[in-house]
Amino acid sequence: MTSTGAAELGDSGRPRDGAVMTVALQLVTPEGIDRTIALARLGASPRAQQVIVPIPCVETCTVRGIAFASAVGVPLGDTVTLSGVSTDRHGVGLGSASQWRAGAGPNGATSVQAVPDGLRMRVTTAGGPDLVVESAGLPESVPALVTPALAASTDPASTAQFVDGSTLLVSAAGRVPYAPGARASTFVVDLDTLLLQRWRGTGDAVLEVYSDRADPAYLRSVADRLARQGIHVVDTRTRAALEERYAESAAAWSLRLALVVGILAVLVVALALIVLVESSARERSRDYAGLRLAGLGARSVRRVAVGELLPVVVVASILGLGAGALATHAAMPRIPLFPTGSAVYPVDLTLAWWAVGAAAVVALAALGATAVLAAARVSARSGPDRLREAG
Repeated sequence: MTSTGAAELGDSGRPRDGAVMTVALQLVTPEGIDRTIALARLGASPRAQQVIVPIPCVETCTVRGIAFASAVGVPLGDTVTLSGVSTDRHGVGLGSASQWRAGAGPNGATSVQAVPDGLRMRVTTAGGPDLVVESAGLPESVPALVTPALAASTDPASTAQFVDGSTLLVSAAGRVPYAPGARASTFVVDLDTLLLQRWRGTGDAVLEVYSDRADPAYLRSVADRLARQGIHVVDTRTRAALEERYAESAAAWSLRLALVVGILAVLVVALALIVLVESSARERSRDYAGLRLAGLGARSVRRVAVGELLPVVVVASILGLGAGALATHAAMPRIPLFPTGSAVYPVDLTLAWWAVGAAAVVALAALGATAVLAAARVSARSGPDRLREAG
């Protein structure tokens, strides 16, 4: 692809004789590669130049900035106008002055003014590093979502690191509870924004691609297409494989045993209740026999026996369930839910009230039935002959 345009040096603030100002276009390719294209070398005499230069962009590039350079120690100050910029496919609009980030620095100052079909820039340089008028469309810092571990310690704008060790200025734009597959302290940023910041995935970069399809043939086609682009897939994980691996882990078996332990706990409490009732059955049956002699029928005595025991069991069950619900807040964070611990905890540990309700119904039904049957059994033995037995 080629680009054409006109560059013109104004006649104000003449640089000294022989001084040369180089004007260059800074581009970023879709792959995040920096390209600097020299447009023109402008001398002391005010004149316009038509420039045709090759642009190494197969499809498209992003204009990052317009750079101005002079020899070291040679101060320059003048006006440069760029106009009529286009490629061999279409025109390239440079936009308004507000779409460029001009300003002053230790090496010089720039200002931008829009003109028909281009820009006029006032440049004053002390002859040091390049002066760059950057595109305002590129953020000075990369907006990022931060995890809770970083939210408390991250300034509105702070420095992060690329995977290759280079620095990146980021600004906290929001929070996320966790980042799947990442560490507890993580910035979540947009990949396209990183590419505009000249990141190319070098160094120890490991990229993950999430697919909404687990079809092996589809995944193989994706891997083949990535391989043709020089990106090799080293591992593929599917939800089914992860669930199967997790189902065989000790952590999963311990969670399954929790249901068995819960059922056994209810059976143990029911057995203890039966033993407790039977241990005092002799005295209770004699008391109930006295009620029979006082004129109460067998059904009425049975209701008295059940009413004496059932409310106590119900209240005790409710108190036990409440104590268990409170204990889960302290116990659940300490239960190993995964084979290996992780600083990123993506599981919601709030109380599952539907499960508590189901457990309450089962426990109350089982223990209540046990209490009713045990009390009815004692009342059934409360005949008048019980009073003849020795105390």
